Amino acid sequence: MATEKVYYCEKCGRTMSGDNFYTSNNLEKYPDDGKLPQCKKCITMHVDNWRPETYLWILQEVDVPYIPEQWNKLLQTYAKKGNKISGMTILGRYLSKMKLGQWNKYRWEDTEHLQDVANKKIEETMMRQGYSRSEIDEVINKASVPIPEEPLVEPDHKPQLEDAFNQFFIPTAQDVPTEDYFAR
Repeated sequence: MATEKVYYCEKCGRTMSGDNFYTSNNLEKYPDDGKLPQCKKCITMHVDNWRPETYLWILQEVDVPYIPEQWNKLLQTYAKKGNKISGMTILGRYLSKMKLGQWNKYRWEDTEHLQDVANKKIEETMMRQGYSRSEIDEVINKASVPIPEEPLVEPDHKPQLEDAFNQFFIPTAQDVPTEDYFAR
């Protein structure tokens, strides 16, 4: 009987089975078997499915392209009114989709090329339908997500969390000392 390989999450400090970790296509960076060093729950903790800057760094680490049209189709399907979704909901399905035949040959470095192809298709279709250059440019600008040249890193959420805490924290009587500690 073979024992299941266990992985350590560097963020929460727990050990878990491999299915709790995303697998990267970048075996140079993650040599053994491509498992990322953080578990799925930790790595998606601050993902906002509607804000690409919160998940693009994960797609880069997993080494899959970002195709906004495919991401948005998943959002439309799974984020219907009343459905509760987490950071893992869309990301997990997106990564599974990127393993399918038409996408599995592409990597993060192909993101811009794939966006250019999609934009060209939009442009040709809209031109055939008689849209103006400014209307076409407006649609393409909305559909495109700028991809930074430099490698992406996990955002530092601490300042935002502190701001949110301070914004909503209302001191109560038990939070305010009743004695003058300096009078002693």
